[in-house]
Amino acid sequence: MTWREKATSLYRRRRAHLVKSLGGKCRKCGSARRLELHHVRGRDWVAAQLARHQRIVRYERDARAGLLVLLCARCHRLEAGCVGSDDNVAAGVA
Repeated sequence: MTWREKATSLYRRRRAHLVKSLGGKCRKCGSARRLELHHVRGRDWVAAQLARHQRIVRYERDARAGLLVLLCARCHRLEAGCVGSDDNVAAGVA
């Protein structure tokens, strides 16, 4: 296994643990599909400026502080006030 594969595997395990710790389903509709992390009061960092391992550390910190909830992609889009099809919503961490 390459270093990149190990890092991806670790990220996925940590994200899965985080999703489980947040209840494993959408807070609004109860769906367990296409779950995304939503900051209830915004965030003080820009995801695109951080490497994946740095983002998961921030997500874990924010979850401990009660700043994150799980939303499915559809509910997340509605919560954020975005307009568009599901094809425009990236699955995974938002």
